[in-house]
Amino acid sequence: MHYAGEAKDWVVASHELHGLKRLIEIMKQVDPEKGAMVDGFLLGNFNSIDAAIEHKNIKSFQKSLEHTVESCNSYHVAVGSPSMKVVLNARDALSIRHSHDLSKSDKPGKHTHTHN
Repeated sequence: MHYAGEAKDWVVASHELHGLKRLIEIMKQVDPEKGAMVDGFLLGNFNSIDAAIEHKNIKSFQKSLEHTVESCNSYHVAVGSPSMKVVLNARDALSIRHSHDLSKSDKPGKHTHTHN
């Protein structure tokens, strides 16, 4: 969606946005609590992106996308995955299709094994 919007390919950007919305609907079915939470974090942002796409407004699209990334990262912190960070710069991302930060992450919580 990000790259399609930057290229002003509004049809593909819209398609990708609707794919994300479908994933949230699936998430609400699989884990209703976290699904509702992610929906709360992203619904307003997705509506702003949708409006920017509809009006073909690149500046609004980019601003809405930045707010969406902030919300995604806030959600990851809220659910206990602070090391999972969404990024917009391809140089910092795992891949174009998986836009998460490449930096080293800490394992969550204390993990120990006991051997008797």
